Amino acid sequence: LVNFSQVALSGDVSCFIEPEPMYWAFDMSETVRLGDFKGIRVGDTWEIFNLIDDPGERANLAAVCPEIIWQMGAIMDRYCPDPKVCTLRFPKLCF
Repeated sequence: LVNFSQVALSGDVSCFIEPEPMYWAFDMSETVRLGDFKGIRVGDTWEIFNLIDDPGERANLAAVCPEIIWQMGAIMDRYCPDPKVCTLRFPKLCF
């Protein structure tokens, strides 16, 4: 996984752009990757994981990260108002 904050701190910002969130949906589940975090929403149930600190996705942070839920919910609603008919959306990367 690319840690974009480390890229920015390394000083090599000649081609650095803030990554767009990654969004995908399957069945009734929606997922967003936003920075170091991955959020999964099924109905009103959320799971939030810090993929850098917890790559095995064992510690659900949903109860302690309401601001991330709000941000990811807005992204999900913007990308796909109806998750039953969504397509994949991936970030634009600069190489």
